[in-house]
Amino acid sequence: MRARLAIALAAVLACAACGNKVEDVAAEPTTAASSPSATESFPASTPTPASYDDKALLQSLVALATDPSADMAAALPFAAHVDLGLGTRLVATRARAELASIGAWDVDLAAFRGHVGPFNALGLIARHVESDGDDGSLAGFMTSIGEHPHCANPPNPAPDGLAGHRRVSLQPTDATIDGCLEWFTVDLFLDDTGTIDTVTLDIWEP
Repeated sequence: MRARLAIALAAVLACAACGNKVEDVAAEPTTAASSPSATESFPASTPTPASYDDKALLQSLVALATDPSADMAAALPFAAHVDLGLGTRLVATRARAELASIGAWDVDLAAFRGHVGPFNALGLIARHVESDGDDGSLAGFMTSIGEHPHCANPPNPAPDGLAGHRRVSLQPTDATIDGCLEWFTVDLFLDDTGTIDTVTLDIWEP
C-alpha cells in the first residue's frame, strides 16, 4: 500500500513539473513578438522646423518680397555677392546692393521644370502673400531647416559645394495651395559665419 502511494505521489509531481515547462516555452514567443524590429526606420524626408531666429530671418525675406527697399534688404545678412539658383543649378550672381530691387531677382534657364521663365523667388513669395490674404507674416508658409520634401517627392540635394551650409527654407503650407503645381520653395544657404551667400528657387514640374 505504501509503495502504491509513493508511486502515485511521484506521478503527480512529474506532471506538475511538465506543466511548468510547457508554460515557460509558451510565454517566450509573446515576449519576442512585443519587441520592436531592429530594422524599423522612420521617414528621412521629414523637415526640421525652423528655430525662432531662422523664422525671423525668413520673416525678413517675406518683408523684402512684399516691400522691396534698401532698408528691407539690409535686414538680411547677405554676402557681398549672392548666387541665385534654380533647383540645384546656380545661374546668376548679384551684388548685395542689387538685391533691394525685385527685378534683380529674375533668373532664367532655357528650360526649367517644364515652365517658361524668367523666375523670381521674391515675386513668388509676394504673390503667395497677396493670394493668401496674408498680412506679410509667415502664417501662410511652412519653414524648415535642412533637407525637405520636394512637394510630394523626396528631397532634392543642395547645389554643388553647399552641402555643408545651413539651409533654411520657405514653402507654402498645404492649406494655402491646391496642389503641387502651386508649390514652390525658396531656400537660403548660410555659410559658417551666418552669411547668406546663395538663394535658390524650386517649383514643381507639370
